[in-house]
Amino acid sequence: MEIVKDILGLIVLIGSAIAVVWKVVKSANQVVTTVKEIKKDDEKQREQNHLLTHGVVAALDGLQQLGANGEVTKAHQALKNYMIEQLR
Repeated sequence: MEIVKDILGLIVLIGSAIAVVWKVVKSANQVVTTVKEIKKDDEKQREQNHLLTHGVVAALDGLQQLGANGEVTKAHQALKNYMIEQLR
């Protein structure tokens, strides 16, 4: 009877260990999936920022060609400096 109790105890212990490992693996898979989604969202955001930046540069260039100075020139220079800094 002692042997049966020991065997049942061992089976329960192994089952519990398997359940814990399963939960850890499942949780790790969820983390990987979340990271992939974040990367995809980040790529979309970068593309949108790229398009918006080009639009702003074009608008500032157009304003400068129309003779707008002062703040337009400052903004254009600041944006240019930022873009150059990003390339480093």
